Amino acid sequence: MIKRLLLLLLPACASHLAAQTPCPPPDCACLVQAAESAAQDKDYVNAIRQYNAAAACDPARTLEFNARIEALFQQIDALRIDAERQREAARQTQAGVDAASRRAALNAADMQKQSTQAAKLRTIADSLAVVAKNKWDIAVEKQAAAEAEATRTQQALAALQVVFGDITDIYLQQATDSIDALRYHAAMNLAAEAAFLHVPDRLPAVGARCFELAYVFNETGEKNRLPALIDSLCAWNPALPPRPDAAGDGRTAVRAWLSEAYSAAYTALEQQYYPTMIPVPGGTFWMGTDEKDKDNLVKELVDQYKLDQKLAEEYIGSELPRHEVTLDPYQLAQTETTWYQYGVYCLAKNLPLPASPSWGIHGDHPVVNVSWEDAQGYLAWLNAQTGGGHRLPTEAEWEYAARGGQEGSMDNFRYAGGNELDELGWYDQNSESKTHPVGQKRPNQLDLYDMSGNVWEWCADWYGPYEPGPQKNPKGPAEGDRAVLRGGSWNNNVILCRSAIRNWFRPENRFFFYGFRSARAGR
Repeated sequence: MIKRLLLLLLPACASHLAAQTPCPPPDCACLVQAAESAAQDKDYVNAIRQYNAAAACDPARTLEFNARIEALFQQIDALRIDAERQREAARQTQAGVDAASRRAALNAADMQKQSTQAAKLRTIADSLAVVAKNKWDIAVEKQAAAEAEATRTQQALAALQVVFGDITDIYLQQATDSIDALRYHAAMNLAAEAAFLHVPDRLPAVGARCFELAYVFNETGEKNRLPALIDSLCAWNPALPPRPDAAGDGRTAVRAWLSEAYSAAYTALEQQYYPTMIPVPGGTFWMGTDEKDKDNLVKELVDQYKLDQKLAEEYIGSELPRHEVTLDPYQLAQTETTWYQYGVYCLAKNLPLPASPSWGIHGDHPVVNVSWEDAQGYLAWLNAQTGGGHRLPTEAEWEYAARGGQEGSMDNFRYAGGNELDELGWYDQNSESKTHPVGQKRPNQLDLYDMSGNVWEWCADWYGPYEPGPQKNPKGPAEGDRAVLRGGSWNNNVILCRSAIRNWFRPENRFFFYGFRSARAGR
C-alpha cells in the first residue's frame, strides 16, 4: 500500500510545470485557496509558491503560511524516507534471491550426481530436477520483481530530487532578493535552507551567495557569522587554501583568504561594495554660466516647465558670474554611492538604514534620503576601511569633472558628457519617477556615470554666491547654514540637470532625490 502511495504522490510532486489559473491581484484569499488545492493534489512546489505569494499579499499571516510550508516539507521528507525504506527492502529481497539461486544450483548438481550413480534413482532425480527448476523459475521471477521495484525507487528519488531542486531555486531567489534589499541576516538563513537540501547542480549558486555573505560580514565585523559560511565553502571545495581563524585572525586575514579562494568573485564584490575612484587631471576651466545665456534659461524654466519666475531667476542667477578656476589633480568616484556601499556602513556601525523610497531599496541604485551629515559619517567609516583620504568633492571639483576635466578649455556640452540627456542620465521624462541602477547610461569623457540626473549630489561647500575673478582650488564660503548639491535628479527637468546647475539645502535634511559620491586628493 505504501509503495502504491509513493508512486501516486511523486508524479504529483513533480507536476510543478502544470498550468495554473492565476489569481487576479491583489486576491489573498484566492492565493490561499490555490495553495490549499495544490497541497491536496500533492503539488507541493506550486503549493509552496502560492503560500509565499499569499504571505507577500497578506504579511499578517506570514507565520501561518510558513507553518503550512513547513508541513509540506515534512510530507516531502516522509516520501523520501519511505522511498529509502523500499530501496532497502529491495536490497534484502535481492540478497534472498541470490541465496535461493545458490541453493537451487547445489540441489541441481546433487541430483545430477545421483542420476549417474544409479539408474534406479533416475525417477527420483528427475523429480528433484523438476522441483529445482520450479524453484529456479520462482527465483527468477522474484529477481525481476526486485529489479522493477528498484527501478521504481530510483524514479521516485529522481522525482524528489527535481522537487528539491525547485525548492532550492526558490530559496536562492529569495536570498538574492534579500541581499539586493540589504537584508543580509535573512539572506543567510535562506542560503542555509538551500544548502541543507544539498542539490549537487545548485551548489555553485549556493556557494556564490555564501561567499558574498562572508565578504559582507567580514567587512562589517560580524565575526560570529563567518565560521559557518567559511565551513560551507570549504566543504563544497576541498581544494581551497587552508581556512583562516575567522574569530581570531581579523578582517585583513579573512580578506586575504577570500581573495585567494575566489579572486574573480572577490574583485567583483570589492567593486560592488567600495567606490571605484577615477583620476581627474588638474587644469583650468570656466565655471558657471555665461551672462548672455541667463535670460533664455530663465524663460525656458518659466515657460516650458512652469517654474516660479523668482525661483527660476534665483537658480540661474546663482550660476553667475562665470569665472576661471584652476584645480590640482584629484580623484572622483565613478558612480554615486550605492545602497550596497552605504548599507555595509550602516551594518558595521549598527545604524538604521535610510528611509526606503516608495520604489524600495535596491543595492545597485544610488542611496537616497541621506543628509550632508550622513555622508560625512559614511566617508569617515570608509577612510577607516580603506586607509583614508575620502571626502565630499568641492563644488568646483564636481563641475570640472562633470564637464570632462579638459585642461585649459571648457567642455561646452550642456550635460555631463553630451547634449542629449536621454543618453546620459535619468530625469523626469525617462525615470518613471524613481532612481535607477548606477552606471546604466553613457559616461562622460572621464568615464564618470550619472553626473547629470539620477540623484542630486552633496558637495563639501557651504552655499554662497560665486566670487568673480580667477581662483585656485576654491572651497566656497568658510561657513554657512546650507550645503551645495549638484547634478539634478530623477524628478527634475532638463534645465535642472545641466552641469552648471546649483542647488542648496540645510545639511541635516534628507530627501528621496539626494545622494552623494566621494572624492579623494591626488592622482
